[in-house]
Amino acid sequence: MALDSSRGILYVASGEKFQNEAIISARSIKAVWPNVPLAIITDYPIDVDIFDVVQIGSMQGNNIDKVRHISLSPFQRTILLDTDTYCLHPFPEIFDLLDHFQIAAPMDNGRFSERWDPSAKTHVFIHPDGLPECFPEFNTGVIAFRREPAVLQMFDRWLKSCLDAREGPVQHRQDQPSFRMVIYNSDIRIATLPSEYCFRLHAPDYTRNAVKILHGRWTYSDLGSAPETVLAKLGQRINKTLGPRVLVHAFGIISGHGPYCIPLDDQHEERELVYKVPC
Repeated sequence: MALDSSRGILYVASGEKFQNEAIISARSIKAVWPNVPLAIITDYPIDVDIFDVVQIGSMQGNNIDKVRHISLSPFQRTILLDTDTYCLHPFPEIFDLLDHFQIAAPMDNGRFSERWDPSAKTHVFIHPDGLPECFPEFNTGVIAFRREPAVLQMFDRWLKSCLDAREGPVQHRQDQPSFRMVIYNSDIRIATLPSEYCFRLHAPDYTRNAVKILHGRWTYSDLGSAPETVLAKLGQRINKTLGPRVLVHAFGIISGHGPYCIPLDDQHEERELVYKVPC
């Protein structure tokens, strides 16, 4: 059967570790959304048949690799996913959102990336010159885009900005501050996705509806040993109730008020998600 190139999901993975993560993410997608095409750009052949397209490319093993290769997507409408994502529900509506926008990405819940400042001997936020603080970073772990000249040109500027940032006075290796700067200085129409489409696990995150994409690595509880098992169980816990709720590492899942919510007093069993400091 010929590949449907109209829309699909793309991964960029370098090395065995990130290939394996991409396979776990791809399996989670196919489990709930079997007909969506999947593509991967990686640095050596991959011995699984879950991907519809496998492209081999040169990698440097850093977070700039996806910026280098994002323009090589085989699809007209693409959702780029980081390898440390896990799908709980299908999300075709993101493709439909591209009827009205050229790009869609979630706001990063950390707001700004950090870098090490050797003069201050501490981590500081990365603030490109000329950007207002009220325009926060987007999380580039989930990016939907239309394949069209203006978008591809923006990706070229993004890559140039990333490379300049690594050599400039600030010297950071982060792709998100560069994406923020390029988007701010462009005419691209970008839609901001809510946290349900990029629920971050490295810090407290908030959701209202069912979470569809987990983003991050979770090793803080006794949910299992295999990453697929851990993320599946974690997703079940997070989506056990709808309504306003937040995952806080020190407390577990805390619900707000409104329809479908479970009161905090009834959630004692969720405390097994509490962050555990190794002895």
